[in-house]
Amino acid sequence: TKSAAGNETLTLSNSGAVAGDQAAIQITTSSTFTMTTTLTDIVFNTAEVLNNASVLNWTSGANITIGQTGPYLVYYSASNIGGGGSRSINLRVRKNAATVLPGSTNTATNTNGNNPDISTSFVVILTSGDTIQLQVSDSRTGEVMPAGVTFGAVRLTAATGQTGAAGTPGAAGPTGSGVNINVYDE
Repeated sequence: TKSAAGNETLTLSNSGAVAGDQAAIQITTSSTFTMTTTLTDIVFNTAEVLNNASVLNWTSGANITIGQTGPYLVYYSASNIGGGGSRSINLRVRKNAATVLPGSTNTATNTNGNNPDISTSFVVILTSGDTIQLQVSDSRTGEVMPAGVTFGAVRLTAATGQTGAAGTPGAAGPTGSGVNINVYDE
């Protein structure tokens, strides 16, 4: 509430999510990257970290480290990939330097200098301790990917829903019948 007198400070707080559970990270290349015909990790050198670094962390190099198990939106983007002649450029995301993540692979064709853009995003469940890497290859060795490649992840969180009403108890079963057992002392 603000009075008509003016010049007051209005402070808003967000209580809809647990701050310790939120995280977003984006890493970017600030220099060119020479591609080869073999899929190779892209090494990043700039980061923007929002909220909790214990959920998503990057210090240097190619790996983003996952701190908390859960669903993540992972994305990447590379613009104006130049070079001469017709060729194919491939990008993909790996987990733990071994597993290609479903939905992460993207291929663009450069037809005589059309300089394509490649970007994608996908949702994946990641486990605490996992690492993810962005890889690139080109059908011609020595082609250069320009600076400004971005790679990022956002942890998806949601509030817990209300508990539903209890169901109606079931009807009582029929009364059981018994048998007389005679016990004799021997």
